[in-house]
Amino acid sequence: MPFKPGYINGIAWTPTGGSPTTLCDFRHSHSESDEGHEVTSSCHNGIQAFIASILRGEGTASFHITTASQPWSLGIVAQATGTFSCMYGSQSVFTIPAFISRVNYQNETAAGTDYDVTWKLSAESGTYSRPSP
Repeated sequence: MPFKPGYINGIAWTPTGGSPTTLCDFRHSHSESDEGHEVTSSCHNGIQAFIASILRGEGTASFHITTASQPWSLGIVAQATGTFSCMYGSQSVFTIPAFISRVNYQNETAAGTDYDVTWKLSAESGTYSRPSP
């Protein structure tokens, strides 16, 4: 995934029905969780047992956009859907179908504007994939 010089990792955003855009991010994170379904029975010898249930995920990214464009021109607005492709390290790419739940617009500088975006994992937006173990 190509990314801009001076920024550590790459992140790309593809709005539903749109074209991918590589963002100049300076920080991004993604977390997964699953509370599981308890299936403890007498055959577990008094130790609780779980099976997988709903995989939940959410993440944030902080990025910089030059004054030539704004996040809404890239489809980055609350309630938007699409896919984030996030690089962690040199080869680890997560493809995250997302529902954007929050966009924080910060003060503009001479070089552009910084933004924060928060998303939730959403199967309605595509297929989720993560690096193989």
